[in-house]
Amino acid sequence: MPGTTNFPGLDWAFPGTDRWTLAEAVGHAWVQQRAGGSVTVVGAELDAAWWPVLRAWLPIDAPLCRVDEGPVEPLPQRPFPPIHLSSLPRGGDAPWAAGSSVEAALAWLAARESALLVADAAPHPAVAVALGAVASWGWRVCWHLPSAAGLDEALEHIGRRQLPLHVVLDELPAVLPDRWLVVGHDELPLWLQHEWPTLYVPA
Repeated sequence: MPGTTNFPGLDWAFPGTDRWTLAEAVGHAWVQQRAGGSVTVVGAELDAAWWPVLRAWLPIDAPLCRVDEGPVEPLPQRPFPPIHLSSLPRGGDAPWAAGSSVEAALAWLAARESALLVADAAPHPAVAVALGAVASWGWRVCWHLPSAAGLDEALEHIGRRQLPLHVVLDELPAVLPDRWLVVGHDELPLWLQHEWPTLYVPA
């Protein structure tokens, strides 16, 4: 399982002073559950609209705790080398059946790639940021959503932080977030190899 052999378990203390850093810290706790480490959020100002969503997304036994004060470390940004999905040809040809839907293509790949996480959470900005943090640890994280409605600020944050989340949208937002690549469905195999935030649009 990724995180147990490729990456070390770490005991990290992150600031929880705003909802963005809190969401990233929860994403790192998801990783540390698999890596054998832990995450502490310090001075968390828990937004009532975000904390229940994040806690419901995170497994109940994940190593996450909160304290009022103490030393903190900066949130990491893409701390590990890029990953390669070996099932994908480097030339960009699709290895799954011609005409496959996005769901079928990702299911085909997920059955062969332990480093691919196909997220199934309901759309929410807190979850988007947490998934972006997971993606920075060496998982290729893909999330298929009908639209980016309500996620504008979260996508902007992920772009600024360059958290390599890959989002498949049925339709593009009217205003594209900064620092995201936008590619079409035919380019999916090629761009799944890349390490920056990417929006895909099915054909």
